[in-house]
Amino acid sequence: MKVPGPHPHLPLVKLDPGKGYLSDQPEIISTILGSCLTIVLYHPDLKITAACHAQLPRHPLSQVKNSRGAGTVESRF
Repeated sequence: MKVPGPHPHLPLVKLDPGKGYLSDQPEIISTILGSCLTIVLYHPDLKITAACHAQLPRHPLSQVKNSRGAGTVESRF
């Protein structure tokens, strides 16, 4: 999603979790990181930028019973 950026001549692109983006235009890419990562690649000859906001998958056994019996503990790894 493109929104007005902090620089009048450069648009700001918000990269949401699980999304990718590819552009050949000068832009500012913004994202929020938690337990995920963002990879940004730039090809200087073609002047193309690619970005991916990757989320870690949930393990099917991620809900583990708390040893004290006080509910469940959730793990993403």
